Amino acid sequence: MDRSSALLWAAIACVGGVLLVGAYYGTKLSLEATPTSAARASSAEPSTFARYVAPESYCPGAGDAEASGPEQERAQLCLVNYARGVAGVGPLNVSPQLMRSADLKAADIVRCEAFEHEACGLEVRQRFADSGYFDVAADTAYGENLAWGDAQAGSPRGALLGWLESREHRENLLEPKWTEQGIALVYVPRFRGVEGSRIWVSHFGRHG
Repeated sequence: MDRSSALLWAAIACVGGVLLVGAYYGTKLSLEATPTSAARASSAEPSTFARYVAPESYCPGAGDAEASGPEQERAQLCLVNYARGVAGVGPLNVSPQLMRSADLKAADIVRCEAFEHEACGLEVRQRFADSGYFDVAADTAYGENLAWGDAQAGSPRGALLGWLESREHRENLLEPKWTEQGIALVYVPRFRGVEGSRIWVSHFGRHG
């Protein structure tokens, strides 16, 4: 049975910075919107979710928003798998196609200055399709988490905490059915009035 839902816009207000996050989960066959949601969080690791966050020794650079883009992306991929391990669900392989689809979506968000799942007027599924992720012979499920933060909130750890503290994004991140992931980070000197913006796109998928 196909499961699809669009979980749009959850605002995360962090001490010392602002992080906005958005989640989407659907299949290639059908899309259905659900109401928006909002949540508040602290930039300090909350006790409820602290155990989901890998120590620096396990995911080096997770708290460094000034590290190179590839270093931060590697840290985020590591953080996601650590959190999933704590939750008792399987780790995700890195998919070149999902890395590409995440890159394409991040570029859309920047180009159109639209922090939304349908940036530039494109359906969520479009960038997954453009990356060649869909398999006509298989039921392909896909998901997307977005995060946009300033220099203080936009580190890999900051984005992860924003996702964990919102129920919809946490469920997306910890969805047992996912088998693969991709990640993209874009640094924008000024995005919609926010200096030093970091935009994260996290893509999930499963074939079959």
